[in-house]
Amino acid sequence: MALKIMKLATKNKFILLISRIISTIVVNLAVKTQHFGRLCKLILHKYAELCRITPHFMNKETATCNHKTNKKH
Repeated sequence: MALKIMKLATKNKFILLISRIISTIVVNLAVKTQHFGRLCKLILHKYAELCRITPHFMNKETATCNHKTNKKH
């Protein structure tokens, strides 16, 4: 009986260890995804600023940004 309890306890510790590892991986992945999302948002924001500024310094033939996005709402 004691041997069965020891085996079960060892098995439960192993399962707990595996679940901790998996949950750590999932949490780290979620954090990395959140950081990546913030980085993408920042890049898109900077690109939008560049599109607003660039046509003023370039002639119309070389401006690549859409002028409709430059209107103030």
